[in-house]
Amino acid sequence: MANRTENVNLTLQELAAVAERELKAARQGDMDALFSIGRRYHAGLGLPQDYAKAAQCYTRAAEHGHRVARYNMGLLYFRGTGFSQDYTKAMEWLLLAAHQEYPDAQHDIGFIFLHGVGVAKDFQKATQWFLKAARQRHALSQFQVGLLFARGEGVSEDLEEAFEWVFKAAKNGYAEAQYQLGFMYEKGLGIPAADRTKAMEWYSVAAGKEHSSAKYRLGRFFFDRGGCIEDYVRAMKWFLEAANQGHLEALVQVGDCFFKGLGINQDYPWGKTCYHLAANQGHAVAQFQVANCFAKGLGVAQNYASALLYYRQAAHQGHLIAQYKVGYLLLNGVGSLRDCHKAMEWFLKAAKQGIVEAQYEVGKMYEHCLGVPTLNSMAMEWYLRAAEKGYPQAQFRIGRLYCLGHGVEERDYVVAMWWFLKAADQGHVGAQYRIGVQYHTTSQHSNNNSTLAIDNNSNTKTVMDDIPENRDEACQDLVTSDSALMMAAEQGVMDAQYNIGCMYERSDDGVPQNIVKEAERFPRVAEQGYWRVQYSLGYLYYYGDGVPQDYTMATELGIKAAHEGLADAQHTAGNSSSKVTVLRDHLKGREWFLNAAEQGYPVSQNSLAHYRIGRQYASGREVDQDHVNVLSRLVKAAHLGYVETQCLVGRRDDPKELQPY
Repeated sequence: MANRTENVNLTLQELAAVAERELKAARQGDMDALFSIGRRYHAGLGLPQDYAKAAQCYTRAAEHGHRVARYNMGLLYFRGTGFSQDYTKAMEWLLLAAHQEYPDAQHDIGFIFLHGVGVAKDFQKATQWFLKAARQRHALSQFQVGLLFARGEGVSEDLEEAFEWVFKAAKNGYAEAQYQLGFMYEKGLGIPAADRTKAMEWYSVAAGKEHSSAKYRLGRFFFDRGGCIEDYVRAMKWFLEAANQGHLEALVQVGDCFFKGLGINQDYPWGKTCYHLAANQGHAVAQFQVANCFAKGLGVAQNYASALLYYRQAAHQGHLIAQYKVGYLLLNGVGSLRDCHKAMEWFLKAAKQGIVEAQYEVGKMYEHCLGVPTLNSMAMEWYLRAAEKGYPQAQFRIGRLYCLGHGVEERDYVVAMWWFLKAADQGHVGAQYRIGVQYHTTSQHSNNNSTLAIDNNSNTKTVMDDIPENRDEACQDLVTSDSALMMAAEQGVMDAQYNIGCMYERSDDGVPQNIVKEAERFPRVAEQGYWRVQYSLGYLYYYGDGVPQDYTMATELGIKAAHEGLADAQHTAGNSSSKVTVLRDHLKGREWFLNAAEQGYPVSQNSLAHYRIGRQYASGREVDQDHVNVLSRLVKAAHLGYVETQCLVGRRDDPKELQPY
C-alpha cells in the first residue's frame, strides 16, 4: 500500500512554528491546513503523535471532499490505526478518493483486488484499477501492469507489452522496475534479443538505489565473465554489498568465493560461516553446502552426523542431490544407524525427479534386496533410466543382468556385450575388463572365423550393429594399446593385468608370444597381493621364462598364493612339499592336496588318491591303511573329469557307476 510522507529538513522549533500557523488556518476552515495537521499528528512531525487526533482531522477534511484525506482515512481503516480495522470502510474511503482520480488510491484498490484482501481475488478488476493509475504516470502501478502482462493475469500474456510498462516505470524512477528491466534485457524478454550491456546499465541504476538483487546480478555478471582477477574482485565487492543487505543468494556466493579463492584469498572457515548464516535462514543450497563441509571436513571438523542433519534440511526443501545424499548416508550407516527402508524412500524421491545417481541406487536396492524385496525387473527398469542418460555404472549393471538372465526373459550375451561396450567407452574399467575377458575367452574356445551370435530379431540387430562380429579380429584388436583389457589393466584392475600377462604367454591369443612382457607385467600386480599373479609369477621363476630361474622365489610365491586359497597353487604346494628335498614333508603335502581337493580341484583329488595319500594309505607310511579312501578319491577325481583317473577307474555308459578294472 502506498503511503505519502513529508520530506522536511526543519528543526523542531521550525516544525512547531509551521504547525502553529497551520492550526490557525485550519480553525479558519482551510481543509488543506486541516489535512496537514492530521498528517503531523499521524507522523509526530511538530506535534505529538496521536492517531486519534489524526483521524479527527482527516475525517473533517475528508467530509469536505479532500481526496488525499479520504485516501488516508482508507489507510487508517485498512491498517487499524486510530480506528478498529475495517476492510469495508477502508474500501469505501479509497473508492471516494479513487473516483477523484487520486492515483495512490487507484493503485491500492488494484492491490486489494490482486491479493484478495477483504474481497475476492479479481485479476481483471485489479488490472483496471492499476491501468487507471498507470495512465497518470504512477510508477508502481505501471510496474504492476507490466507484471500482469508478463504473467497473463487479468489480461492475455504479452511480454512485449510487459516490457513497455516496466520500461515506463523504470524511467519514472521505480527501483524495482529498474532491476526487472535489467533482467528483461539480460534474458531477452519482450525484446528481439538479449542485451547484456543495457542490462548492466539498468542493474547499475537500481544498485545505486541500494537494490540488493541488482547488486547481486552485477556480481554475477563479473563472476560469470571471470576473464581476469579484477573481474572476480569486482564480483566479490557486489556480492558482499548485497549480502550485507540480507540477500541470501549473494551470501551463498560469497561463501563460494571464499571456498574457491576467487576475488579473495581462499578461506574454508569463512566460506563455511557464510554458508551457515544462509542455511540458518532456510536457504536450501546453503544447507547442502554446510552438509558438504561437515562431510568433507572443510572449514570445520569432519562430522557425518551433522552432515546428515543439514543434508536432511536441504532435502526436505526439495534439494534433489541432498535427497540422494541422505539416502546414501542412511544406506551405508554413515552419521546414523543403517536404515535401508528410509534410504530407499529418499533415493526414490530423487530418482523420480531425474537424479541419475539415485536412479542407479534404486536399481541396486531392488537387485540386492535392500529395503525392498528382490525384484530384478524393477532393478532393470531403474538401471535403464540411468543408462539412457549415459550413466556408465548403470550400463555395466544392465550388461551383468543380461549375462545372468535376471530381470529379462532370457540370457542374452550379445545385448550384454552392447551395454558393456557403452560403459567401457566412458572409461568404466569393470566393463573394459569384461569385454576383454569375453573376447579373449571366446577366441580360445571357438573355431576360426566364428562370429558373435546375433538374433534374427530386428530390434536386436538394430542395437547390436556396432558390436564386432569376428571374435578373432576383435581379440587381436582388444590386446593392442587401446584395447579394453589394456585400458582396464592400465587403470589398475588386477584381473585385467593378470589376463594381459597370460595372453602374452600364449601364442594362440591373438598376440605374439612374449614372455618378457609377461614377466614385466606380473610383478607389478603381484606387489598388490594378487594371488593369481603370485602363482603365475612363481611359474615363470620355476621355469626361468623371462626371468632368471629361481626355485626358492618360485616356491615362496606359490605358497603365498596357496595361503590365499588358489587351488592350483595349493596343488603345486602339495607337489613341492612331497618332491622338493628341502621341503619334503608328506603330511604337509597331503594337507595342501586336501585344501585344493575341497575346492573341487580334480588333479588334487587324483593326487590324493593315487600319487600321495593312496600310496601312503597302501603302504601304511605315517597313516593307517585305507584302500576305500583311495578308491573314494579316485572316483571324485573321475567325476570331475580328470582323464587319467577315469582311465584308472573305468566309466560305463552310466557315469554314476564307476568301478576299478
